[in-house]
Amino acid sequence: MKAPLKPLHGMLRTLAFGAVAALGVVAWQLLFMHLLGAATSFSLYSALCCCAFPIAIAPNLRAALGAFALAVPLAGAMLVFTPNATTTLVCCALVVALTRAAMFRAQVARSVVVEVVLFVLALGAARLFGGGTPFGLGLGLWSYFLVQSSYFLCLRPHERQADMVADAFETAHDRALALLERRA
Repeated sequence: MKAPLKPLHGMLRTLAFGAVAALGVVAWQLLFMHLLGAATSFSLYSALCCCAFPIAIAPNLRAALGAFALAVPLAGAMLVFTPNATTTLVCCALVVALTRAAMFRAQVARSVVVEVVLFVLALGAARLFGGGTPFGLGLGLWSYFLVQSSYFLCLRPHERQADMVADAFETAHDRALALLERRA
């Protein structure tokens, strides 16, 4: 069975995703801002990011697919029902928090408190450092994920390790190694 994601790995994955997303938003805005408008373009990019984020930080493929299956309909509903870009961004932050909490379940009350605190701090950092230009949006997005990366320092390791099912390849690999060790 695969060990739970260590805090450093989760932080590094979040920071790497944030850096790629921040660089990507600059290119995205420069390409699509004039076609769709700045607010609509950024809303679409935010929805794409909140769908891709669970895949980037997932501890295994099963968790990634489950969180992605949760994020896609939420992001689609968010794009359809939110009236403006600001509401879309807040909803996107909620989708990120919800999918991450679904993947890394710890104590429920503690997880909710950590998610709320990080939600407020991350949106505050994005608002403080972000701006209306494509480069300002990139800086705001990077600062958002910079704060979000501290999530992995706040929670204890996965409590449901017994419920986690190992990947079929990993199981076969472990069995082959055990068989080789017995013969040696």
